[in-house]
Amino acid sequence: MSDVTRTTDVCHPAAEDYEDLVVAVFADVLGEDEADLTPDIPFTQLGGSSLDASLVCARLAARLGHDVPVSGMAHRQTAAALAAWLRELDRETKAEAEAASGSASGLGPGSGSAESDPTAAGTAAGTAAGTAAAPPTSPALDLAPEPCAFLMRQLTDPADRSAYCLMLWDIDGWDIDGRDIDGRDVEGRWDQDAFDAALGDVHARHQALNSVYRLDEEPVALPGRAPAPRTVALGDLPTADAARAAVRAELSQALDLETGPVWRVAVAGIPGGGRVLGLVVHHIAFDGWSEAVLADDLSQAYRARLEDRALDDRALPGLAEQWSARRRRAQRAVDQGQLDRRAAALAGTPNLPWSSAAAPQSRTPQPRAPQSPPGPVRQEHRLSAADLAAVDGLASTYGVTRFAVLLAVYGAALTEATGVGEFGVGVPVAGRSDPLTRNSVGCFVGTVCVRLGARPVDGTLPAEAVLAVAEAAADAFAAQDVPLAELVRVVNPDRRPGRSPLFQNIFALQDTSAPVLRLPGAKARHLRQPYPGLPVELLTEVRPHDDQGGAVLTVNHRPGSVPEDVPTALARAFLRIVGSLHAADLPPDPPALPDPPAPPALPLSRVSPVPPVQEPA
Repeated sequence: MSDVTRTTDVCHPAAEDYEDLVVAVFADVLGEDEADLTPDIPFTQLGGSSLDASLVCARLAARLGHDVPVSGMAHRQTAAALAAWLRELDRETKAEAEAASGSASGLGPGSGSAESDPTAAGTAAGTAAGTAAAPPTSPALDLAPEPCAFLMRQLTDPADRSAYCLMLWDIDGWDIDGRDIDGRDVEGRWDQDAFDAALGDVHARHQALNSVYRLDEEPVALPGRAPAPRTVALGDLPTADAARAAVRAELSQALDLETGPVWRVAVAGIPGGGRVLGLVVHHIAFDGWSEAVLADDLSQAYRARLEDRALDDRALPGLAEQWSARRRRAQRAVDQGQLDRRAAALAGTPNLPWSSAAAPQSRTPQPRAPQSPPGPVRQEHRLSAADLAAVDGLASTYGVTRFAVLLAVYGAALTEATGVGEFGVGVPVAGRSDPLTRNSVGCFVGTVCVRLGARPVDGTLPAEAVLAVAEAAADAFAAQDVPLAELVRVVNPDRRPGRSPLFQNIFALQDTSAPVLRLPGAKARHLRQPYPGLPVELLTEVRPHDDQGGAVLTVNHRPGSVPEDVPTALARAFLRIVGSLHAADLPPDPPALPDPPAPPALPLSRVSPVPPVQEPA
């Protein structure tokens, strides 16, 4: 089944070998020759992105046998600095393991590994064709912070659809010669029974999918209690557009988190033998990373069912193990001083008033309950390969990431569109540095708040602005293990009904893998869908094309909360500023970022995660 990252045997380097290990992993992730890299060059200057940093930490974790938080790399960009920190982290991890009475996993009571916990493995040994194996049940588990936030929001507003994650594919008619896209002989037909059995296999494999989520005395997950979904067949429809609309309408029906299942699948036929296939998963059990994992697992399970063979499957860690590892990471990565520093940086962050730059303040709409009709409005714009090359060129010149430049562009564009020069921006973080989560469907995404300081409102992008944004983003990412809900509690920002605290807008560089569905004898084309609801009032994304070299800029907003001219003005300014980078007169020696604060020494005091109170992203 899915394997989105390579793993190797656990190693315990000698003190002098940590640098060699880090340099080797840098080279592997970046596709560079190890001999060309030196330990004193920052990762961003080598061309590394935030997603690359996540991969570095995941591969280091696989080699060292314990979690390596991405936040630890934020202010340790060179191989030398990262290696020095890893030595201390390794030493503390070994001490914790020895103190845990010889426990190999170091998990708390009631937890277990995929080998020892029968609830964790799902369909570990593979299931022969026939009825899908029912997932085993396990005791109630206290929810991790993000799933907890999604549960509370859904229970508070059952009509809310902002946490519904949709995926649709157009499936071409099967080839006449009975060969699939890999050239293998197949029986060219759609087998609904086999597909439903494959759904059951995937459902049993991933505890996040087969759990129900309830508010008992505390918010809990109950693995193995949710029934597997079965495909809702909508019949043949006259056009592809009609089929897509019918599938979307079916997937918009309510998901019951307390009884399950937390996902649904629908299919409609179109002329010529094709189909539109769609699925929806509640965000409580899903995130952007999960898209590719779920599509790949479903593809492999369906093929195995068609071929009447056992599914070659490896056991996955269960929710207990994954969430326990996450708590340990937060305890290791966060101290009270870091929480206090981050809270001080965000104190007084102003809310966006949502007046357009050309409009008087009296046009500012009153807040309303989110997701009331009409739904979110979406507009898309194309960034060319040359546009991205210009962004990357500026990033290379200043020694920052692509994301930092794009966030700076976004900040300047939003300032131009609204006339507001200071605000907080929500930025999603993958939360997948732990090898336990890399091949799992689940909700591991977190959100950091980047405070963009006062700036001119003319839409320009001076070097100082880029570097200031890069510094603000680095500070936020360095504290990504500080629970956002804890920050909200400490900062105690101004709250308004229907508005998220600290930030009312999100900017995301969506560079996770695309969900590729491989069906024998057919070609499936993924169709990125508009969101059925938004967690904030304005959500802007840049999604690179894997095959075309450019990217799509998407601006989504809640009508009635955001003036209609603001998203259009934002997109226009964003495209203009990116276009201006093509001929940017860059200084040969751009100003350097100020030295970051020294990271706290290990061991660290503990900050316990608390149920989030912020509107989740």
